[in-house]
This record gives sequence, C-alpha cells and structure tokens, in this order.
Amino acid sequence: MKNIALSPHIFQGLLEHLVDLEERQARIMEDLSLNTNGEQQEYTSIFKSYLHGLRKLVGNAQQVEGNGDGLPVITIGSLVQVRNSNNQREHTFHIVSPHYKRTGSGDVSCLSPMGRALLLRQVGEAVEVQAPGGIFQYQIESIRYTGE
Repeated sequence: MKNIALSPHIFQGLLEHLVDLEERQARIMEDLSLNTNGEQQEYTSIFKSYLHGLRKLVGNAQQVEGNGDGLPVITIGSLVQVRNSNNQREHTFHIVSPHYKRTGSGDVSCLSPMGRALLLRQVGEAVEVQAPGGIFQYQIESIRYTGE
C-alpha cells in the first residue's frame, strides 16, 4: 500500500480500532466459542491477516482535511456497496465484528461468508461468496467508513 489519504476522523477511528483489537486479541478469540480446532485455526488466520492489513493501512495513512469518508480497503466498520454480477442489483452491507449487536438487515459479521470475502478488498474488485444459499459473485462499488 502506498501513501493513503484519510480524513483525521477516519484515521483516528481506524487507529482506535487497531489498538482495541491488538489489546483484546486473545479475549476476542476466546469469546468466539469455536467448536473445532479447524474453526479456531481458520478464524485465527483471518484475524491475523486482518490485523496485518489494518496495521499497513494505518501505517501508510496521511491525514488530509476534507478527505470525506472514503476508505481504500474494507475494514470492520465499513459501509460497502456491491453489485451482484448476475442480476446487477446493488446491495449495501455494514461490516461489523462478531459481537456487534446487529440492528439492521445490512449488518454483516466479518466472520460470515460475505464478511470474510469482503475484508481488506478494494473498490473495483470482484469477490465470490460461498454462502448457504449458493455461490454469489459481486463487484465492489464503494467503501465508506462509518465505524461500528
């Protein structure tokens, strides 16, 4: 990742999110109550990859006044607009942590099939989501930071 321009508000939100995750990472994994060793390894890998990507994002960020609410990659707290590649319908998802109290149908856990497919992806990328209802293909249209 090259230098990334972020508004001070977004930079501060991402920095606080990163610090929180780093301080609580052992407890977060404990709280997930995973059923198998395979799940534990899979989610640990996802978590470590996410932390690495978040560190790179914050480390390469420059604070720029008036830069809006755009993000270069999808993080927890992102509002993501995607287009279904098959039927061209647009959908908006709010990527949230597993313990977030979901308030709307657009809230998607970062550990769900959709959340895992979207984390750390960029605008313009195509993603394939293997969900209980089948395999879905989406194009990422926009990413905005709203926080959790």
